[in-house]
Amino acid sequence: MIILLLLSFQTDSLNIAVLHFDNFAGGRYDTIVDAIPLMLTTTLAKDKGLHLVERIQISKALENFKIEALGGIDFDAAVKIGKWLGADAVILGSLVREDNLFRIDARVIDVNTGNILTAAYSKGYEIMSIVDTLGIHIIKNIGVNRSETGTGTLEIFFKLQYLPISVVRKIYHQIVRLYIDSTYIGISPPVKKVNKWVRIFSVHLPAGKEYEIELRHGYVEQDKWSGEFSAQPKKFKVNIGKNKVTEIRYSYLTGFIFKGFKYKQ
Repeated sequence: MIILLLLSFQTDSLNIAVLHFDNFAGGRYDTIVDAIPLMLTTTLAKDKGLHLVERIQISKALENFKIEALGGIDFDAAVKIGKWLGADAVILGSLVREDNLFRIDARVIDVNTGNILTAAYSKGYEIMSIVDTLGIHIIKNIGVNRSETGTGTLEIFFKLQYLPISVVRKIYHQIVRLYIDSTYIGISPPVKKVNKWVRIFSVHLPAGKEYEIELRHGYVEQDKWSGEFSAQPKKFKVNIGKNKVTEIRYSYLTGFIFKGFKYKQ
């Protein structure tokens, strides 16, 4: 299963650094998730048009930027690391377990623009095989020649809203996962501000098409995802215009009468 978001490189060789995969499948899979970047690097290296940055160089970069990979790497940090490594693009991803199926998502990020070049996911019962499949999807996407359509920006704002008459004594901070056309894109910082709009995502996307946006909310424990929130917002359909900013604004409101998500057009 593949989603092709953007492809702008037309060169014969592309320098790629496979950085980090988040583990959303549970602690028992920590070791194998740590090994996914190495496995994916091996698969991608089969394409002679790709040059893969060595893992030892990536480890040095993480150390240089004082980033603990177990805590995740956001877009901004990924771009900085990629530039430090001299890469054209970096890969971030995640592993989740859905019942008895494993799913791996990956996105390739242009370090010069911060755009998502391509994103893909693969499902299966055996992790090593779906890593190989994911690598094949990425190679295929990168090899596709596409015309330049221009890009637009999607910005998503969220407000954690508690009314003065609310009977809730404890405020539960939330953290949000972003999916575009069913593919995992990234996770927001914890939303800790109350009654204020917070921009949780800003993503560059190819213009001239409609996207389905899904935002999954979870609870925060020590600034990390600790479980899915009981209520979830609706899915959004957005059209991205060339050189334009498209906004989604919604809030979670807790009051004496109403409790739930509200949407601002």
